[in-house]
Amino acid sequence: MKVYYNSSLWSKGKGLWGWPQRTNWQFEYAGAKRYIPVIYRFSKGIVFDVIAILDETKLREFFEKYEAIEETLSPLQQHCVEQEHPYQAVPISSIWINEKQVGDGYSSSSSMSIPWVQQDDELKLVRKAYSSILKDVVCFACERYCVPYPPADSKLFKNCCVFYVWTE
Repeated sequence: MKVYYNSSLWSKGKGLWGWPQRTNWQFEYAGAKRYIPVIYRFSKGIVFDVIAILDETKLREFFEKYEAIEETLSPLQQHCVEQEHPYQAVPISSIWINEKQVGDGYSSSSSMSIPWVQQDDELKLVRKAYSSILKDVVCFACERYCVPYPPADSKLFKNCCVFYVWTE
């Protein structure tokens, strides 16, 4: 998969694509198994995807419960329903690269692959690229992050990349 230096799952991007560095990191958050399979490195920073494996049964139950009434919900009710959704994004509280915290300037986008709700052409490439993780998975989500390198104290750190993500 060609990944460019932006967080969009939808745009084709411009310029050079990133150098992939396999990580195969796994963790669990909000009842879903998550993966960061690859970090894509660029001269300006990194891009990485957080893949969440979604429970098809829980998603079907959620959609059956709310699909018919979603247009009638008040903003407060919509907020409460969002908290019930089986997929919850990972709340990243800080990102560290080369022992320095990235203050701001990073961005993200996300999308879900739920074949019986909508066709998701943008995630076909993600499914193919991460087929070792997603081969038997019906529903999944992808969050893509684009993170600039923090200012480096020396040229030595500019070429290396030690990466940490902290969640709440």
